[in-house]
Amino acid sequence: MKSNLVPFRKSHGRIMTSMPYQESDTGISPATDLTSGPAFESQVKSLLDRNHPANSALLRAPGNSGSTEAVTQWTSARPLVSDDAVPTIPSLEESQDLLDRFLFYLGVSQHFFDPRTFSDSMVLLFQDEQTQEHQMHTIWFTEYLLVMAMAKLMDVEDPSSQPPGASLFAEAMRRLPPLHQLGEEGAITVEILTLIATYLQWCDRKHDAYLYV
Repeated sequence: MKSNLVPFRKSHGRIMTSMPYQESDTGISPATDLTSGPAFESQVKSLLDRNHPANSALLRAPGNSGSTEAVTQWTSARPLVSDDAVPTIPSLEESQDLLDRFLFYLGVSQHFFDPRTFSDSMVLLFQDEQTQEHQMHTIWFTEYLLVMAMAKLMDVEDPSSQPPGASLFAEAMRRLPPLHQLGEEGAITVEILTLIATYLQWCDRKHDAYLYV
């Protein structure tokens, strides 16, 4: 260890007394590396490598010391959206039952959407073919699929290799507009992203849920 003096700026025409600091081989110098940049990044990486040699070794690909590979940090949500089959839309009666289940379990303590508005839109979905076609091309239909998927997920008696409602969730994700367009849809965008995050969290995909939050 060696002590260094860091000069302070002039104050009222005189130079203030310097304050010593300790420079360490295992630390980061406050005199030169308080700002971000390549030098600072290099020091941080070096410090982490010294403290966690095992983790550093895991990042390197076997047999190739010059290349690195990203290590998977969590279970991906990709399997939840890999089903390309178009799901069967629940009937009006079943949709109403699923909506009631959703509101019973989640609609009391949390506000995901306006139930009356959602219910009215759902009735239009089953009014006739022309109206249904129109509803299915709106952003609301994406929300409908997510609500149905979430309600099915609450049915723990439904045995399946995939979480209940996964096909509906996958269809909703396929219909989700690009991120840069979501803001144009208004408040329903927040409702949809919240529903996505909730479904993922209940499927034990908490990291993916965090991304949508």
